[in-house]
Amino acid sequence: MTRDAGSRPYRLQVAALALAIILLGVREGGSSHSTPPPPPPPGHGQLLVRLVLPAGERGGLPYGQVRVEAIELHRVGAAASTWVRLPLVRTEFAPAELLGGQVWVVDVPLPAGEYDQIRVQAGGRSQIAVALSLISGKWSILSLEAGFESGRGQGALRLTVSRPRTEGPY
Repeated sequence: MTRDAGSRPYRLQVAALALAIILLGVREGGSSHSTPPPPPPPGHGQLLVRLVLPAGERGGLPYGQVRVEAIELHRVGAAASTWVRLPLVRTEFAPAELLGGQVWVVDVPLPAGEYDQIRVQAGGRSQIAVALSLISGKWSILSLEAGFESGRGQGALRLTVSRPRTEGPY
C-alpha cells in the first residue's frame, strides 16, 4: 500500500477528531456552569415552581398531554380577588415526564413577601394553601405534587396539585 508524502496515518486523524470533539464538549459544558444566574431585581425574590410525583408513585400515569393554562399566587393581606398571574416557562407536558423527577413550570422574580395560596388552571382549577415567603435577593423553590384526572372532552387530562413544599431561600 502506498501513501502520499503529505497524508497522515488514519489513527492520527481519528485521534485529532476525537480530541476536537472532547474539547468542544468541555468548552460547551464548562461555559454553562461558570456563569451564575443574575440576581432578582431589588425588592424581589426569585420563585421556581415545579411539579413532582407523590412519594412512592412511579407507575400508572395516564397517557396524553396536560395543558397548563395559568398559575396564580395570592399575597397575604391582599383582597380575596387579587391574584398574581405567573408567566409560565412550560405550558404543556406529558405525565410520564414526571418519572424523570420533575417538570419546571415557573421561574419568575416576584415582590418579596408572604404568599398564602396558589391556584393552577390545567383542565380545571386546583387551589391550595401554601406558606411561601420570598426574601429579597434570594431564590425559593415551590414543589407541588401532581395528580391527574380524566377531563371532559376527548381524553383531556386535568391536573390537580397538593402537598406544597417550599425549599430555600437560597
